[in-house]
Amino acid sequence: MNNSSIAKILSISLFFSCNIVYSSSNNIHLQEAVSSVSTQQDGVTNNDILKYLSEKYSDEISNLGLTDNQLNSNVYVRASLNDNFLFFSNLKQFISVFYDLPNLQSVKVVKYNNYIGFKVKLAGRPSAGFALFQEGNEFFLKGVINEKGLIAAENIEEEGLVFNSYYSVAFVVFNKNGVKY
Repeated sequence: MNNSSIAKILSISLFFSCNIVYSSSNNIHLQEAVSSVSTQQDGVTNNDILKYLSEKYSDEISNLGLTDNQLNSNVYVRASLNDNFLFFSNLKQFISVFYDLPNLQSVKVVKYNNYIGFKVKLAGRPSAGFALFQEGNEFFLKGVINEKGLIAAENIEEEGLVFNSYYSVAFVVFNKNGVKY
Protein backbone atom coordinates (compact mmCIF):
# COMPACT_ATOMS: atom_id res chain seq x y z
CA MET A 1 0.00 0.00 0.00
CA ASN A 2 1.41 3.39 -0.90
CA ASN A 3 1.13 6.70 0.93
CA SER A 4 -2.00 7.71 -0.97
CA SER A 5 -3.69 4.49 0.19
CA ILE A 6 -2.86 5.31 3.82
CA ALA A 7 -4.38 8.75 3.33
CA LYS A 8 -7.51 7.12 1.92
CA ILE A 9 -7.79 4.88 5.00
CA LEU A 10 -7.53 7.87 7.29
CA SER A 11 -10.03 9.84 5.24
CA ILE A 12 -12.66 7.10 5.72
CA SER A 13 -12.80 7.74 9.48
CA LEU A 14 -12.92 11.51 8.93
CA PHE A 15 -15.73 11.01 6.42
CA PHE A 16 -17.87 9.24 9.01
CA SER A 17 -16.81 11.33 12.00
CA CYS A 18 -17.38 14.71 10.39
CA ASN A 19 -20.79 13.67 9.11
CA ILE A 20 -21.76 12.37 12.55
CA VAL A 21 -20.56 15.42 14.44
CA TYR A 22 -22.18 17.98 12.20
CA SER A 23 -25.45 16.10 11.73
CA SER A 24 -25.93 15.18 15.38
CA SER A 25 -28.38 17.14 17.49
CA ASN A 26 -25.96 16.61 20.39
CA ASN A 27 -23.05 18.04 18.35
CA ILE A 28 -20.44 15.81 20.04
CA HIS A 29 -17.00 17.40 20.25
CA LEU A 30 -14.58 14.69 19.11
CA GLN A 31 -11.54 16.28 20.70
CA GLU A 32 -13.18 16.09 24.14
CA ALA A 33 -14.40 12.55 23.52
CA VAL A 34 -11.05 11.21 22.34
CA SER A 35 -9.15 12.61 25.31
CA SER A 36 -11.31 10.86 27.93
CA VAL A 37 -11.26 7.26 29.17
CA SER A 38 -14.12 4.80 29.70
CA THR A 39 -14.42 2.53 32.70
CA GLN A 40 -16.95 -0.13 33.54
CA GLN A 41 -17.88 1.96 36.58
CA ASP A 42 -19.61 4.31 34.15
CA GLY A 43 -22.35 1.70 33.73
CA VAL A 44 -22.94 0.96 30.05
CA THR A 45 -20.06 -0.73 28.20
CA ASN A 46 -19.20 -1.04 24.51
CA ASN A 47 -20.27 -4.70 24.64
CA ASP A 48 -23.65 -3.72 26.11
CA ILE A 49 -24.19 -1.31 23.22
CA LEU A 50 -23.11 -3.87 20.60
CA LYS A 51 -25.58 -6.42 22.00
CA TYR A 52 -28.36 -3.83 22.17
CA LEU A 53 -27.76 -2.54 18.61
CA SER A 54 -27.52 -6.03 17.13
CA GLU A 55 -30.98 -6.80 18.52
CA LYS A 56 -32.42 -3.39 17.61
CA TYR A 57 -31.31 -3.73 13.98
CA SER A 58 -31.72 -7.51 13.70
CA ASP A 59 -34.25 -7.32 10.85
CA GLU A 60 -32.14 -4.90 8.80
CA ILE A 61 -29.01 -7.02 9.31
CA SER A 62 -30.81 -10.25 8.39
CA ASN A 63 -31.86 -8.61 5.09
CA LEU A 64 -28.20 -8.24 4.03
CA GLY A 65 -28.15 -11.83 2.76
CA LEU A 66 -25.59 -13.19 5.20
CA THR A 67 -26.04 -16.60 6.81
CA ASP A 68 -26.66 -17.08 10.52
CA ASN A 69 -23.31 -18.88 10.63
CA GLN A 70 -21.57 -15.80 9.21
CA LEU A 71 -23.45 -13.38 11.49
CA ASN A 72 -22.44 -15.40 14.56
CA SER A 73 -18.79 -15.66 13.48
CA ASN A 74 -16.10 -13.82 15.42
CA VAL A 75 -14.55 -10.57 14.19
CA TYR A 76 -10.94 -9.92 15.16
CA VAL A 77 -9.10 -6.58 15.03
CA ARG A 78 -5.53 -5.40 15.46
CA ALA A 79 -5.90 -2.52 17.88
CA SER A 80 -2.22 -1.55 17.96
CA LEU A 81 1.22 -2.49 16.68
CA ASN A 82 1.89 -4.42 19.88
CA ASP A 83 -1.21 -6.58 19.64
CA ASN A 84 -1.99 -9.72 17.76
CA PHE A 85 -5.52 -9.86 16.44
CA LEU A 86 -7.98 -9.56 19.34
CA PHE A 87 -11.62 -10.59 19.52
CA PHE A 88 -13.90 -7.56 18.99
CA SER A 89 -17.44 -8.90 18.52
CA ASN A 90 -19.45 -11.20 16.35
CA LEU A 91 -20.21 -10.10 12.78
CA LYS A 92 -23.81 -9.12 13.55
CA GLN A 93 -22.64 -6.79 16.33
CA PHE A 94 -19.86 -5.37 14.15
CA ILE A 95 -22.38 -4.46 11.43
CA SER A 96 -24.96 -3.06 13.86
CA VAL A 97 -22.81 0.03 14.50
CA PHE A 98 -23.44 1.24 10.95
CA TYR A 99 -27.21 1.17 11.39
CA ASP A 100 -27.05 3.62 14.29
CA LEU A 101 -25.26 6.36 12.32
CA PRO A 102 -27.14 9.62 11.74
CA ASN A 103 -28.37 10.24 8.19
CA LEU A 104 -27.94 6.59 7.20
CA GLN A 105 -29.37 5.83 3.79
CA SER A 106 -28.11 2.28 3.18
CA VAL A 107 -25.71 -0.51 4.11
CA LYS A 108 -24.71 -2.90 1.34
CA VAL A 109 -22.61 -6.05 1.37
CA VAL A 110 -19.85 -6.23 -1.24
CA LYS A 111 -17.54 -9.17 -1.86
CA TYR A 112 -13.94 -9.10 -3.08
CA ASN A 113 -12.39 -12.59 -3.23
CA ASN A 114 -11.84 -13.57 0.44
CA TYR A 115 -13.07 -10.18 1.70
CA ILE A 116 -16.57 -9.23 2.69
CA GLY A 117 -17.20 -5.51 2.87
CA PHE A 118 -19.88 -3.16 4.08
CA LYS A 119 -20.55 -0.03 2.04
CA VAL A 120 -22.30 2.60 4.10
CA LYS A 121 -24.15 5.46 2.43
CA LEU A 122 -24.88 8.56 4.51
CA ALA A 123 -26.96 11.47 3.18
CA GLY A 124 -24.82 13.97 1.30
CA ARG A 125 -21.71 11.74 1.30
CA PRO A 126 -20.26 9.16 -1.09
CA SER A 127 -20.42 5.53 0.02
CA ALA A 128 -17.52 4.24 2.12
CA GLY A 129 -16.97 1.39 4.52
CA PHE A 130 -14.89 -1.44 5.90
CA ALA A 131 -13.79 -4.88 4.73
CA LEU A 132 -13.17 -8.08 6.65
CA PHE A 133 -10.89 -10.87 5.47
CA GLN A 134 -12.68 -14.18 5.85
CA GLU A 135 -10.70 -17.21 6.95
CA GLY A 136 -12.97 -20.17 7.64
CA ASN A 137 -15.57 -19.03 10.16
CA GLU A 138 -13.53 -16.05 11.35
CA PHE A 139 -13.29 -12.49 10.09
CA PHE A 140 -10.34 -10.09 10.38
CA LEU A 141 -10.74 -6.32 9.93
CA LYS A 142 -8.16 -5.63 7.24
CA GLY A 143 -9.48 -3.12 4.73
CA VAL A 144 -11.55 -0.10 3.84
CA ILE A 145 -13.85 0.51 0.91
CA ASN A 146 -14.12 3.74 -1.02
CA GLU A 147 -15.78 4.69 -4.30
CA LYS A 148 -13.09 2.81 -6.27
CA GLY A 149 -13.30 -0.44 -4.29
CA LEU A 150 -11.27 -2.29 -1.67
CA ILE A 151 -8.10 -0.93 -0.10
CA ALA A 152 -6.56 -3.87 1.76
CA ALA A 153 -4.07 -3.34 4.57
CA GLU A 154 -0.71 -4.83 3.69
CA ASN A 155 1.06 -4.76 7.06
CA ILE A 156 0.54 -4.42 10.82
CA GLU A 157 0.63 -0.61 10.78
CA GLU A 158 -2.09 -0.41 8.14
CA GLU A 159 -4.22 -2.96 10.00
CA GLY A 160 -4.01 -0.69 13.05
CA LEU A 161 -5.06 2.30 10.94
CA VAL A 162 -8.05 0.38 9.61
CA PHE A 163 -9.14 -0.50 13.15
CA ASN A 164 -8.69 3.10 14.30
CA SER A 165 -10.86 4.23 11.40
CA TYR A 166 -13.60 1.76 12.30
CA TYR A 167 -13.35 2.51 16.01
CA SER A 168 -13.69 6.25 15.42
CA VAL A 169 -17.09 5.48 13.89
CA ALA A 170 -18.02 3.00 16.65
CA PHE A 171 -16.82 5.42 19.33
CA VAL A 172 -19.35 8.05 18.31
CA VAL A 173 -22.14 5.43 18.29
CA PHE A 174 -21.05 4.11 21.70
CA ASN A 175 -20.96 7.62 23.13
CA LYS A 176 -24.37 8.47 21.65
CA ASN A 177 -25.79 5.36 23.37
CA GLY A 178 -24.52 6.12 26.85
CA VAL A 179 -20.96 4.83 27.12
CA LYS A 180 -19.04 7.41 29.14
CA TYR A 181 -15.48 8.25 28.13
